[in-house]
Amino acid sequence: MNPTFTIKKFPNVVEILSFLMVLSLFVTIKIPNFQNLFDFYWYYPLYGIVVVYGIFKIGLKTLIMQPWLAFVGLIAGVSLISLWIHPYSYIQWLKLVIGWLFLGYSWLIIFRLQKQPNNILNTYFSIAIVAAFLTIPEQILHVLDIHITPKKGAWLGMYRCFSIANEPFPLAMLLMPCIIYYLEKGKNLFFKEKVFLFLLICGLFFTFSGGGWAVIGIYFIYSVLKKSANYNRLIRLGFLILLLLVSFFYKGTQLRISETTSIFGYFPEIPPTEILNNTNTSSRAIYLNTLVAWKQFLQNPILGGGLGSHGEAYEQYVTKPLENKNILIAHFNQADGASGAVRWFSEMGLFGVFLLGLLLRKILFENIQELKLPMLGFWFAFLIHAGNYFHNGSMMWLLNALKKKD
Repeated sequence: MNPTFTIKKFPNVVEILSFLMVLSLFVTIKIPNFQNLFDFYWYYPLYGIVVVYGIFKIGLKTLIMQPWLAFVGLIAGVSLISLWIHPYSYIQWLKLVIGWLFLGYSWLIIFRLQKQPNNILNTYFSIAIVAAFLTIPEQILHVLDIHITPKKGAWLGMYRCFSIANEPFPLAMLLMPCIIYYLEKGKNLFFKEKVFLFLLICGLFFTFSGGGWAVIGIYFIYSVLKKSANYNRLIRLGFLILLLLVSFFYKGTQLRISETTSIFGYFPEIPPTEILNNTNTSSRAIYLNTLVAWKQFLQNPILGGGLGSHGEAYEQYVTKPLENKNILIAHFNQADGASGAVRWFSEMGLFGVFLLGLLLRKILFENIQELKLPMLGFWFAFLIHAGNYFHNGSMMWLLNALKKKD
């Protein structure tokens, strides 16, 4: 499989819908707490159109008879037991189940209508490259004190770039699979693909996302150690050493590591107020959400708190104990757990860990050979620092759907 980036003059309905679906991974404009019910993203009507179009073209009976539906039903059913045990509200459970079905069927229909996943892959690579390129003029404008995106300082007078995404990290998470794909291709890259790789690396660099670079570092370690590594091993080893050196001397990384290790020294208790207030928000968020996940685990090790329960558990184990203690951000990342792994463990316990293992195995052994490492890279980034199941989480369905069919 190799992205070709071919563009037809007159795209048909399926191609237009496919483009907009992939674009929705990068552009996530929303109306927060719409009608006091949920965050309303611009692409929800798009997904609705895709579902209706799919029912008309494929047939309702064919769409219902899908194996993954049993997988979602299993998670939903087990979570109902967990919610009954605690008990937590069923509202979040219902919203997530509806969201998973809505999201899953949208991507399933697009892949069925496209027939060849390579078409969607081409679109994804093209948008990722354009998004990466846009970080260059964005950075120049920031340096010139013209801030068309939120002003977030980074390093050496530069700023964190958003491009068409809503946050630097989601952008990094979406660029990373493309970077790994091209790096793995190595010496077989065409000149045009080398230019694409350069732009993607620039985009990742300008996000200043530690999570994104951590996954690239893991990939470099893998590529250096694997037995089948070619003569590019020394080049990749050099990049790995350079990455480690930059990370070591970058003050932001040093601060993040020291404050994270310091605050986790209080586990499994809530640290004193002055410690929380003097710790950077990312370290504070991952600690408090990990603490909530641990409390959920102690209550129900096998099944966790139930799908959608993490936010409510956060209120119980963090927000209430911190009431009237002048904590600056007590609700930071409350809804998504600040990490896919933390939220998954919190809401589904050891059962969820087992399901996650099955999913990663599926990616390793059932997907297209060239996309295994890019897919795993995205999943590692999601598990490290992205706990929202839907916000750019559509990528989970996209990557998992790219399996070999021929």
